[in-house]
Amino acid sequence: MDHGANGFAEGRREERRRYIERRAARTAVPDRTKNVKKPWTVDEARIALDLSRTVPAAALEIGRTASAVESLRLRWRRGRLPDLLSIHFPPPRNTQR
Repeated sequence: MDHGANGFAEGRREERRRYIERRAARTAVPDRTKNVKKPWTVDEARIALDLSRTVPAAALEIGRTASAVESLRLRWRRGRLPDLLSIHFPPPRNTQR
């Protein structure tokens, strides 16, 4: 069966989407409404930004999805944390990225 370039790319996108959904379900907090944008506390951010923890482990510990932890880590690396957090967490050194 010849899928062509578009068929393969579409299949990969679908596979990636399913993987993200499964990972989010594994790390999601029971009884939480989907897509709740709760502000990060300093304590939660301290755990999420601890690079010695894996993303899923940090997510489970603080009760957020792995995607939320990844998003916070990305904003931290780019120096774009919310003001409340940026005063507690300066951007990482190049060796921490």
